[in-house]
Amino acid sequence: MSRSWITVWLHQGMDSRCHLRGAARLVTILFPQSVSASNITIAFTGLIANNSISGATFGVAYSAGGAFSDNLIFNNNIGVIATVAGSTNGFGFVGSTAPNQIYNNQTGVQLIGQMQNQHIYDNTTG
Repeated sequence: MSRSWITVWLHQGMDSRCHLRGAARLVTILFPQSVSASNITIAFTGLIANNSISGATFGVAYSAGGAFSDNLIFNNNIGVIATVAGSTNGFGFVGSTAPNQIYNNQTGVQLIGQMQNQHIYDNTTG
């Protein structure tokens, strides 16, 4: 079986929005700065970790399985929109991850799917 790797580096001065689309199987996302939004639309094996995601209409649009770990998701209109159901690919179910900190958003999480192991606090609406 062939594997594809995608590594995305964002540097100072670049547009820091990340949109993943296509058929990649293995993805590593490395953000050396704050990110304004993350839109996950393909399932992948990899890790999105230790980022500050803020200042957007939505911080994270989680519509496909992916591992998010120890991210700060704050000061967005909606912190996380999670639409993936199930205990395999739902938000917080993929991989061994630390809780994300979801705080100071207008709405912390808009949950249509399933979610676990997240720290949600100090949002106007959960």
